[in-house]
Amino acid sequence: MTIKINPYVAKLTDQQVYQILYLYHEKNVLPCYLAPTFNVAKSTIRNIVNGKSRQDCHEVFLKYRYKMKGQFEELVTSYKDKLF
Repeated sequence: MTIKINPYVAKLTDQQVYQILYLYHEKNVLPCYLAPTFNVAKSTIRNIVNGKSRQDCHEVFLKYRYKMKGQFEELVTSYKDKLF
């Protein structure tokens, strides 16, 4: 019996979800670049940025994205070298 392992199975932390939302909505980083960075499928990124999954984080991000822009930007500093 062969067991198939999905390489994209990864549970994202809230911090990672906020990083994805910030990079997508504020820095215009496409899902095809975000997916390998966070080791998830492009569809996972699309679902997060469209609010279909992790709705709790999505709502908080949209509510506070302008008020807390500095804090969100601090979250992505570790990914700037990988993406830009």
